[in-house]
Amino acid sequence: MPERIKEEAKKVNISELFYDLVFVYGVSRITHIFHGLNEGIISGHEMLLYAVVFICFLSVWNIQTVYMNRYGKHNLYHMFSMCALQMPALLFMAANVSVELDKAWVRFSLALLWLALIQLLQYIYMPMLCTRITLIIKN
Repeated sequence: MPERIKEEAKKVNISELFYDLVFVYGVSRITHIFHGLNEGIISGHEMLLYAVVFICFLSVWNIQTVYMNRYGKHNLYHMFSMCALQMPALLFMAANVSVELDKAWVRFSLALLWLALIQLLQYIYMPMLCTRITLIIKN
């Protein structure tokens, strides 16, 4: 009979909770797209804008959550990556969300690009670090 590996549940630290709170703020800002409703009618432009912005926020959150569940450790590297590199960009994105996003689209896109780059570097760097640690432990 194959041996079963028992995994312990990962504990959530305060930086991850704060990161999630930034997304709550972002989603609350996204709903401001519908703030200027005329007689309760939502235009196609507003619906499309809401969907695109919501998918952008949700994708960033989902990628980071999967990363933290897979590779995340409660160390300075992960806290710095989340708190100092990603959260300001998320707050910047959330602050630039409005019905007139056409004017701020370049800033919004640059912040999203920054987040994608940071997350890509995390996925590249962490497996290399794990490989080094495994080699050190084996020797």
